[in-house]
Amino acid sequence: MKHRIILLLCVFVLTGLISAQDGMPPISVELMDIVRYGDQYLSSDEWHLDASTSTAVRRQVSWQSSNLGAVIQISYLRFGYALDETSINDYFDDDYIRITFEPYEPYAIEDMCRFGNKRVHEITGTTRWGEEYILREWVEQITSNELRVIFAAFPQTQENDLILYGTRLFHGLVSCDATSSFLTQQVLEGVSQLTRPLITGPERLLYRTIENIESEPWFDDDDWQLFNIFEDATISYGAYIDQNSNILIFGEYQTWNDSWLFDESYFSTIFSDLSLKHIAFCRVDEQSLYVIKARTFYGQLRNLAVLFIDGDIPREIRFSFDSKQADELEKLLFAAFPDYDICELEDMD
Repeated sequence: MKHRIILLLCVFVLTGLISAQDGMPPISVELMDIVRYGDQYLSSDEWHLDASTSTAVRRQVSWQSSNLGAVIQISYLRFGYALDETSINDYFDDDYIRITFEPYEPYAIEDMCRFGNKRVHEITGTTRWGEEYILREWVEQITSNELRVIFAAFPQTQENDLILYGTRLFHGLVSCDATSSFLTQQVLEGVSQLTRPLITGPERLLYRTIENIESEPWFDDDDWQLFNIFEDATISYGAYIDQNSNILIFGEYQTWNDSWLFDESYFSTIFSDLSLKHIAFCRVDEQSLYVIKARTFYGQLRNLAVLFIDGDIPREIRFSFDSKQADELEKLLFAAFPDYDICELEDMD
């Protein structure tokens, strides 16, 4: 049970250091564009997708390797003005450094340098468990008002792996030190070989999951914006939000355990930011529908629905709608669950 998705269905708010300006066009890349970019260099059998963020001014995807104890994060940032050296320096100020590297405090800035439109930040730090880490941040201006920021955190014992992945992701500019072990070829052989895309694992199932949900006849991509993605050995999912802060989550299970139950405990876990008031359910053939009344901590009423579709690839579709849009939710349920009209809901004990 602990491996099943837990996603807080709260109103999506940007938490970062950039604020959007009214009428500013959205950032030029989408979440799945970043996944495809990173997956050229991060094999799916070594790295799983850990977290993501999507707003008009920030797109961000994180990968984690349990084997290496490492994290890599790729972000695209959009600003409401043309960037120059001064404005970029102002953005990467002391507050930015403090917020970004706080999880590795105490940390030390080892070096910061610039090569044309590219920057390298070299940091060392310690986790709360006393593990010493090498941290890198590579910054590149890709348009007049957009930056790509690649962050990597590797244990000090995995420095060679940091050099390897840094080379692939940032085209050889691993360190501020021109005499680093990488540049003298003592660790790796050949810049041209290492900066080419490297795909060694199978294609992520997340691509199939996103394609499946977005090809559903009832899914309107003009209404729904992808704001969160995730994949591990158990499940892959995409989470979408519309302009009314209604939320849709579509997940496909890679593995399934028959001991997992759709009970009140499960719903209380996945909707942990809500107070559940009433749960009803019905089952037609291989499909189970759960309809839930809930209230947010701020007193807002929400109508929730969870549709589970059994089969070779079990699917779970979740809806969280404002109670004032109950009719819109019902339309979606009729479309996503063709037997909804014969579904006789019963109270869950």
